[in-house]
Amino acid sequence: MTAATFEFVSYLPQPAPTPSVGAARTDRTATPARGWFSQDSVLRKMSTALVPLLGLAGAPANAAPVPSAHELVITAAQNGRAEQMTALLRTLIDYQFLPHDWDGYGGQPAKAAALLDALEFLLQLPHTLPVPSPMLSGSGTIGLYWDRGTHYASLEFEGDGTYTSLTDGPDGYGGAEGVAARTLPAALRHFLVNLPTAG
Repeated sequence: MTAATFEFVSYLPQPAPTPSVGAARTDRTATPARGWFSQDSVLRKMSTALVPLLGLAGAPANAAPVPSAHELVITAAQNGRAEQMTALLRTLIDYQFLPHDWDGYGGQPAKAAALLDALEFLLQLPHTLPVPSPMLSGSGTIGLYWDRGTHYASLEFEGDGTYTSLTDGPDGYGGAEGVAARTLPAALRHFLVNLPTAG
């Protein structure tokens, strides 16, 4: 299997350092306050999660250590799913660097906590299921969706450790609120397994 290297480069300047209030407040496990995440911590978490997300057994021996937020380098197998996941992750990263008022209606960039929750979901999404498309609301909420005409599913991550799902298909509507970001309920899994092939 041939390997290819993809680079994610942030084109915005490094954010100003935040005054230290406590020890290493860079991820969900280090701080009780869910609203505090740096862009660098989001990208570092994404960097360490990319190997399993892309379905790889491990990084090559000569892989660089976890890069900074300004240059996130990943190694991925050249296959359709890996390329789709790479494009999805690139878009999710870009969402966090959007300027305020990106939509002309006061739109906010992606909430870092919402981005981390979406990543938690993607980490446990089986490789046999299709890769979703990304979306961003003006409030900074991250969304993932699958649209196959007669079948539609969407997930909304507000950054509270959960997501809301909505499905619409030939059998009617479905959905759930407050689903833990790290879970894929049986009903949603069944819906996604039975999505028509994209065409």
